[in-house]
Parts: sequence; C-alpha cells; structure tokens
Amino acid sequence: MAIAGTAMAAGLGAVFGVLAAHRVTAVRSAALAVIVACRAVPDVVFAVFFVSAIGIGPLPGVLALGLHSLGMLGKLFASEIEKADQGVREAVASLGAGPVQRLFAGILPQVAPAWVAAILYRLDINFRGSVLLGAVGAGGIGLDLKTAFGFTDYREAVGISLMTVAIVLMVEGVSMTLRGQLLGVRAIPLSASPGSTRVPWTRGRVAAHVAGWSGLAVAAVAFWQVGANPEALTQAAIGSAHALSEFFPPDFAPVADLLGPGLLETSTIALGATFLGTLAGVPLGLAAAHSIAPGHGVRMLARTLCVGLRSIPDVLLVLVFVAAFGLMNGPLAGTFALAVCTTALIAKLVADDAEDLYKEPREAVLSAGAGPLQELTVAVFGQLTPRLASTVLYALDVNLRAFFILGVVGAGELGYLLSQHIRALNNDVVTAIVLPVFVLVLAVELVSARLRGLLR
Repeated sequence: MAIAGTAMAAGLGAVFGVLAAHRVTAVRSAALAVIVACRAVPDVVFAVFFVSAIGIGPLPGVLALGLHSLGMLGKLFASEIEKADQGVREAVASLGAGPVQRLFAGILPQVAPAWVAAILYRLDINFRGSVLLGAVGAGGIGLDLKTAFGFTDYREAVGISLMTVAIVLMVEGVSMTLRGQLLGVRAIPLSASPGSTRVPWTRGRVAAHVAGWSGLAVAAVAFWQVGANPEALTQAAIGSAHALSEFFPPDFAPVADLLGPGLLETSTIALGATFLGTLAGVPLGLAAAHSIAPGHGVRMLARTLCVGLRSIPDVLLVLVFVAAFGLMNGPLAGTFALAVCTTALIAKLVADDAEDLYKEPREAVLSAGAGPLQELTVAVFGQLTPRLASTVLYALDVNLRAFFILGVVGAGELGYLLSQHIRALNNDVVTAIVLPVFVLVLAVELVSARLRGLLR
C-alpha cells in the first residue's frame, strides 16, 4: 500500500508540481488548488470515501495515500523548481531548447536530489499512515494495531511499532545513500575523451539509473499486489462518482455550534506545536546535514534521532502523551505530541535543504575572516531563510490537518467530532467538518507563497 500510494503520488506530484511552478497565472492557480485540496483533506477521510465507493480492501488505502501524498509532494516539487538556478535554464534556452528540453536539461538535474529525498520521506510517512488507514477498513497492519490496543495487548502493539521503526530506518538508509550519490558527495567522475559530448557514467549517475529502474519495478509489483489493475481503477472511478452524493452537499446543521470552538482549539494546538517543533527541529536538522555537522559522529547521531522520532506512529505518540497528561489536559498532550512530530519533520527538511546550499558563499565569508558563528548566521541562514520559512509554514498546515489523529484518542474536540461522524457514516457532516480546515490550509498556503516570493 505504501509503495503503490507513494508511486502514484510521485507521478501525479511531478506533473502538478511543474504546473504549480508555471509562469502562467491560471495554470499555476489551478495546479495549486488541486495540491492544496489534496493536502487539506485528511488521508483517513479519503480512505472512508474510497471504502464507501469500492468496498473494504487495500486499493482504497492506496488511492487515499496517493491523493493525500500528492498534496505534500506537489508542494515540495514546486518549491524546488522555484528555487532552482534560472541561469542554467536560460543557458539551455539560449542553445535553442524548447520548453520540455529546458525542463529536463535545465531544471530536473538540479532538483533531482531533493525530489528523491522527498519521495523516500513520503514513503516512510505513508508506511506509518497505513497503520491508521487500516483501522477504517483500508487494509494493512492498522487493524492489527487497533485490535492490540483494544485488547490492551501492548506487547503486540510495541512489536508492530518496532517493525515500523525498522522499515523507516531502512528507507532512511536508502535515502541517505542515494542522495549522497546524486549530490556528488561520493561520486568519482570518469574521464571523458577530448571533444566528447556524452555525459560520463559517474558512480552517481549509475546509482541514479539503477535506483530509478529498480524503483519502477518495485512500484509495478506493488500495484499488482494491491489489485490496482485497469478494471479495478475503472470501477473505483465509477464508484467514486456515485459516492460523491453521500458527501455533498455538506450538512453543517449538526456541528454548527461546535465548529468555531473546535477550529480555535485546532489552530492553537497547531501553532504551539509548530513553534516548539521549530525550536528543536532547526538545530537538529543542521546537525544532521552532511555539509554543516561538526563531525561524522554528530551527524549520524542527529540522523538516528530524526529517524527514531518520525518512525513512531502518530497515534501511538499521541496515546503516550494523553496517558502522561490525562484526558482533561488533552489539548496540552496533543500540542506536545505534535511538537515531537514537527521536530522530526522540520529536522528532516532542514537537513536536506542545508545539504543543497551553495559552498561558495560560505567559503567567501570564511576567507574574509569570519568565525563559525558568523558563517552560520550569514552564509548558511542567509541562503536557508526562504526555504526555512516555507518549511515552517508547511509544518503548520501539517499540524492543522492532524486534528483527526488527536481526536481519535480524545486530545482534540474537532477530531473527536469527525471520528464520531465517520463511525456513524454521516458523510455529509464529515465534509462539513473538513471544509473549514481546507480554508485554513488554503490561507496558510497563500501566506507561504507570498512569503517565498518576498524572500526569493
């Protein structure tokens, strides 16, 4: 489920990410609307919709993970394209290249390391997300985890969680190795003959091709395993068209009095968690970056801590904090639980962004006699600030959308309300609850786009 859903999101995210970075306003706005809509709807709501459309099984989970992941990957892909060096594209264009050639020769080689890191990061998010989707009939190990908690079999629950940690560690190892090859950290260039116009087969290029074709093969096997054949996808499309009538028009009447306080509580929890997560995540991310960390040991320790934090299933993390603070302090427990998740998210993205920074400004600052602290504040944060602003705002909208996870275990009023109406199959009320959150996420996206434009 996780591999197929991530592959689906990567393909769609590449298309919509390119369109979202387009210079034509109408094209960019339409693509951004799709990306924000997919990101604003919780994956569990997508799962409920597809289970209603085509029945219980793994395919609804794949479609839910794919569409929800499109929101994240489309946004990150578009951001990387916007941050790419325009001089390279202009140089390619000056040789007579068309729009497609400018994209493949001038943009994609620059953004490939960041795109690979984002796809693999989304893979481990989807693996953890499939734990939650299984609880609503979308397949996977989520049903096992829910049953273990229901029967208070915590040893089995911990076993499932440790399995999740092992998978995430494996994915992170692949990500670090492949990203290092693409960035040229370990690449050994092969000499080309004088006058040759062919690109030499460096170790990084070989690794990229092997990983790319292997990834396509694994994705094809994953689609086959979950039954995502043309006939099943056609039935899913037909069933989705019929299921729309259950979700629209939205019915606000049963939740009109509770939406306002619930949204206020959700926003407060999200802001607090984002603030705390940023304070902890930025230094942790810098320590995990290959080009910033003071030593290999510090870097590996920071990377291990990042992976350990984000490998814990969100539901399990919230349950731990609710057990520690009690249900009466549910919002406080939810804030600290999301702060831990936010720390892992921001640390991961900051580490990847820091490894993409240009070395020349840092070397120039050091040659002028600057110390390590001055190098960090001027040369590192000087380049990192636009990306960091976008990352923090992205973390904020992730936390706004986490209200369902909080509500499942009583740590948030709005999420609890949503979970109750999902159980009661009141799908039109589910839409009424999700729509205001969509508006909040859209507002954060508009602020993020404006801020990126000012800082770029």
